[in-house]
Amino acid sequence: MDETINKLKKDINKLKEKIEKYDNFLKMKRKKIDLDFSDPLDWKGRIKFLENCIKPTDRNRKTPRLAPLKIVENCADYIIFEFMTTRNLMRFKVSNYESDNVHIEINPYEENILAYINKNVKKCKDISEISYLIKEAIYLNFLDL
Repeated sequence: MDETINKLKKDINKLKEKIEKYDNFLKMKRKKIDLDFSDPLDWKGRIKFLENCIKPTDRNRKTPRLAPLKIVENCADYIIFEFMTTRNLMRFKVSNYESDNVHIEINPYEENILAYINKNVKKCKDISEISYLIKEAIYLNFLDL
């Protein structure tokens, strides 16, 4: 009985080491990605660049992380976008998008994504650029950058 337990503990430790090596490998891959947005890339160019970075970084995992951002509800005061991930469904409520006081809510709350969006939302001229900004924030969060 003790031998079996010891063997299982060794197997668990080996598995933990493999997982740690894989995590370190992914971190190194992510560090190789150079996110220099100093070029005058438009929003579509930036999203395309991020999508191309995500594909080789994590191509072995089957996830719909590149799913489109869908408009679920479109009212005069707000628009609700939806983004599907493997773990959950993210909803972005964009209020006052035609004014300078754009307000964005995320459900479920994701601090990194919301902070990035709030920092850059003033640069957006219209709702299409805001949607690209939301996608960019999601991708940057996925890449842990």
